[in-house]
Amino acid sequence: MEKQDTKLYLVFTTTFLVMHFTGVMLTGIPYILNALVTSVSVFIVFFLLQNWNARSSVEKLFRDTGFKKVRIKAILPGVTISIALILVYPLLGFLLSAKLVLAKNWLLNLIGLFLTAGLTEEMLFRGYLFNNLRKERNFRSAAFISTIVFSLAHLFMFFYMAWPVASLSTILAMTISVPLAYLFERANYSIWSPAILHTAIRTIGLVVTVEEEYFNELSMLWILASIIIPNIGMAIYKKANHVTEK
Repeated sequence: MEKQDTKLYLVFTTTFLVMHFTGVMLTGIPYILNALVTSVSVFIVFFLLQNWNARSSVEKLFRDTGFKKVRIKAILPGVTISIALILVYPLLGFLLSAKLVLAKNWLLNLIGLFLTAGLTEEMLFRGYLFNNLRKERNFRSAAFISTIVFSLAHLFMFFYMAWPVASLSTILAMTISVPLAYLFERANYSIWSPAILHTAIRTIGLVVTVEEEYFNELSMLWILASIIIPNIGMAIYKKANHVTEK
């Protein structure tokens, strides 16, 4: 492993562990506060490590990790796929014969999800890891490596989730990583498009919920929908735009 790769994985691993364990330690407080503290902690640690590694200005580091100004057209794929996914909720409620409702504090939870799953995770997994891998590799190779890392990171869920849901969530991570990388690259290497989709995927429970007796079934059906729809959406966009992965 080259020295640059060692630094890449060191910065990534340290930042990820800070993100995971900060979130776990703050489980007892309202989700929006958990998200704020976790996101701020991750950004501070990440940019301190990046400044040590790259010695760039904060503005350049933000830009290099996907926080760029983009046209609406660039994020349209992520928005469209997210809307298509959200529209599946009523169908799932019908299939389960259950009433889906907005969770308590759903709007604050949605903001928190955008901060964590959207901005923080996408900055780390796509803006930093995939983006740096992509500089030296073709799309398939960079996406493959980042998919492995993204999937391994989700194995922590087996410690606090029912194993069927944790298993499907890990499979979801394996199958959603490439569409998220595709959205990142298609949006001129910016995180906004994958951040929107990643937030939409995570709305189960914290934004949209159901009676407890139906929740595990709803979660598993939602994960299946989150696997299928983004991949179909990616295939449609690639075909419509004659995109060839390089």
